[in-house]
Amino acid sequence: VIEGAHEPIITDEIFTIVHGRFARHTRTAPENQASYLLSGLVKCASCGGRMNRNVSNGHARYRCMTRIFAPEKCQCPSVKEALLEEAVLQAVQGQIQELVDAKEVIDAAGKETPGERSQNEYLLALNRAEQEKKRLTEAKFRLYDNLERGILDQDEYTQLKAGYKAEIAAQDAQIERLQKSLADRKEARKQDDEFIAFFKKHGSIQAMDRDVLNHLLDHIEVSDSRHIDVYFKFSAERKKSSTSQRTSRI
Repeated sequence: VIEGAHEPIITDEIFTIVHGRFARHTRTAPENQASYLLSGLVKCASCGGRMNRNVSNGHARYRCMTRIFAPEKCQCPSVKEALLEEAVLQAVQGQIQELVDAKEVIDAAGKETPGERSQNEYLLALNRAEQEKKRLTEAKFRLYDNLERGILDQDEYTQLKAGYKAEIAAQDAQIERLQKSLADRKEARKQDDEFIAFFKKHGSIQAMDRDVLNHLLDHIEVSDSRHIDVYFKFSAERKKSSTSQRTSRI
């Protein structure tokens, strides 16, 4: 297989999104068009495998598929569906209040988080790096004139030219890092604002539906009935460790 040999039918972004949804392996209730509330979202914290919904004696539980088919590899206990849904609802409700409160604090502080580098600091650093690159580039161009005038000999010219070239490359790398940091910061703020607006719109959620969970949750990890971790899709203003925040119910 040769990657990129043919023009793709769909973009890489759409491909990733679609396969992410396939990976959730959502199942629908018998004779029903709707998926179970937590279908495809629950994972085993011990082995990382999928946990499937199973009904026994009228009670629905989520069970680790690894434990079912290879019990020697995983001993994760099953967990009641009702307990899982309660834990997720509490996590969502907690995040609603936490993010809305954080939004007010951040807005009051001019959209800057304590300990976080401000946008103005990034812009000033970027401007300094660009000015320094301009200065080095002009100095590098003047080297040849100094060589022609006899101010520099060939060895000095070669050595100084290499030095300027290395310094310019370092400034290019710094400019690229600062531009990426600014872009990441802007995207994180955009995502956080979207989720905060979503929370504000829905107010204090007392019950969840599948659309709400698909919008908010990345996945749920279960260690046992007392340890359930809920991972959200947003970054949160105060901390950005990847695309998820973690809330524990103990």
